[in-house]
Amino acid sequence: MRKIKKAMSVPHIWMYLVPLCIVLISCRFFQINIQALEQMRGEEIGLSVADYVVEFYKGELPYERSAQQPFNIPALWSLYFIYFFAVTGKRISSSFSKYQQQILLRKKTRGHWWMSCMGGVFLESAVFLAVSLLGFLIFGFFSGAEINGINTELQWEYNGLMLKEINTAGLVLELAGLSLVVMNAIASVQCVLSVKVNAVAGFIVPVAVLVSSVFLRSPFLIFNHLMLLRYERFAGSGVNAGQCLAVCIPLTAVVLYIGGRIIEKKDFF
Repeated sequence: MRKIKKAMSVPHIWMYLVPLCIVLISCRFFQINIQALEQMRGEEIGLSVADYVVEFYKGELPYERSAQQPFNIPALWSLYFIYFFAVTGKRISSSFSKYQQQILLRKKTRGHWWMSCMGGVFLESAVFLAVSLLGFLIFGFFSGAEINGINTELQWEYNGLMLKEINTAGLVLELAGLSLVVMNAIASVQCVLSVKVNAVAGFIVPVAVLVSSVFLRSPFLIFNHLMLLRYERFAGSGVNAGQCLAVCIPLTAVVLYIGGRIIEKKDFF
């Protein structure tokens, strides 16, 4: 019975310390850079929690060969999502072990089992994101950052983002909501690939989508929606939240259907 409960539970809490640490490191690096800017200017620059969130989600401008610029991938941002793929893959491997498959299929229909697995994937995404948002609040509290507001002048000068007349709470909630939609969509794809092919393919494809999203600006490469420098609302051109929902929600629905069909035909024994 203990083995069953362990296999059905979300990964142990220590796994969530990694995204928390990544967020805290990102905040600290940003703080160090702003402190250097303060010394150059000779004046204090006020920061808020939202400034740290924006810094993490700013992303990179699309790669252009004509500009002869190097191809850069945001290090901590990409590490954050790659670790998410690893945690999701571990959960999927646990849920789809031979032992667990036989136990669950004796208790539920295949369809109900598949939906419960996908529910677990959604929960994984939500907890991962909640821990990350907690990291921003923790750093903001101990660094003395303001809870409300955002330094629009700094964001324009430092990141090239036009954030004037932006509701700070709305911006953070929008980023959180879009993150949940994107993470759930890519985790669903990873789940189906792991069942149909293997866990390695399930890990490689999301990483490929992540790298391609940094390389190219396209609403169909869904990690573009988690880089503010790709948003037409903040950078003048690019993707928008409507496109994110229009791509990710149908993608998740299609993957759910395809996965259900695969499960119905799969021989587990």
